[in-house]
Amino acid sequence: MNKKFSQVTINLEQEDVKALSELMQKDGFTYNMRSAYLRRLIRQEWARRQKEADQKAEGTR
Repeated sequence: MNKKFSQVTINLEQEDVKALSELMQKDGFTYNMRSAYLRRLIRQEWARRQKEADQKAEGTR
């Protein structure tokens, strides 16, 4: 399966870079895997928000 990627540029403060590096290290990702790690974080957050929205929708029924 061919995946198409879009490049996104972000600016991080030094404390954010340090936090990102520590999170990556703790999760077993290396420096050259930043894009993959950030995709993972985005997907996890998206799944969390979708789950919350589903739970709220179920609560209104």
